[in-house]
Amino acid sequence: MKHLILCLTLFLPVTAHAQYTGLIANETAAATMQKKEKEKVPRSKCNVCKGTGKVKAGDGVTIVERECDNCYDDKKATKEKCTGPVCDCKDCNCKDCGRELRILFFTANWCGPCWQVKNNVLPIMKLNGWTYGEGRDNHIQLIDVDKHPEVAKQFDVSAYPTFILIKEGKPVKGGTRLGYQPAASIADLYNKAVPK
Repeated sequence: MKHLILCLTLFLPVTAHAQYTGLIANETAAATMQKKEKEKVPRSKCNVCKGTGKVKAGDGVTIVERECDNCYDDKKATKEKCTGPVCDCKDCNCKDCGRELRILFFTANWCGPCWQVKNNVLPIMKLNGWTYGEGRDNHIQLIDVDKHPEVAKQFDVSAYPTFILIKEGKPVKGGTRLGYQPAASIADLYNKAVPK
C-alpha cells in the first residue's frame, strides 16, 4: 500500500503538469493560427500561388499540389458575409445568395393558420416538385419570426402567415399575400413573376 501511495504522489503532479503544459501549448498554437489567419491575403492578390489556391511542393523527385497557406479564398469570404436568412446583395457582392426568385413564408409556432399551411399545403406542393424549408435555395423559404424578428421588420410584416415574393432579395410589386393560402394561390403568386 505504501508503494501505491508513493507512486500516486509522484505520478499526479507529473500528470497535472503535463496537462497544464499541454493546455498552454494548445492555447499558443491557437493564437499562432489566429495570427496566421489575420496575415493571409485575398487569393486574387496572392504572390505565392498567383491566385490559383494551389502550390507545388515536393522533395525534388515527387511533386504534389497542396493548398496555399498564404491566402484565403475570396469567393468563400464573400459567401460568409451572407449569413442571414435573406440577403439583398448590396453589401457583399456574393453570387450565391440562394434562389433568385422565391417566396418568403413568414410563420410562427404559435400561429394556427401557419400550422395549417405547413401541414396541409406545403406537403401537396412538395409532391408537385416545390421545395420548402429554412434555406435560401428553396422555392418557399420559411422565416420563423420568433427566430428572425429583424427579417419580419425588414419586410414590414406584422400579420401571420404572410407570403412575400422576392427577386434578388427585393419584394416584387404586388407579390404579397396575407393569411392562409391554398397551394394554387401560392403557386400562382410565384408563377406570375417567372419570365415566359
